[in-house]
Amino acid sequence: MGEVTVMVDADGQLVLPAEIRQSLGLEAGRELSLSVEDHELRGSTTAPCGTMSLLEAVRELRKAVPPWKPGEPLWSEVLIAERRGEAARDLAEDMAGEVERALRR
Repeated sequence: MGEVTVMVDADGQLVLPAEIRQSLGLEAGRELSLSVEDHELRGSTTAPCGTMSLLEAVRELRKAVPPWKPGEPLWSEVLIAERRGEAARDLAEDMAGEVERALRR
């Protein structure tokens, strides 16, 4: 991206063009570190481009996961039930193996 010119308002605020914000992954609430070196204003994001802040990660997760609705089982309950089923099958296989070994003696 090339150089852009922005205006500073009476309160000392400026608006970064959308193209710059998008290229840096800057969303509302995201921090931008500023410094002045040799009469030049330099800015950098607090996290490298391409990585998400915790807030951005939560927003993305909320988009990907549908909200829970009353009457539906919680995902944690479903996962626990699946794990208990796996554990029961493992135990049954172990017991069957023990019985088979005992019968061979």
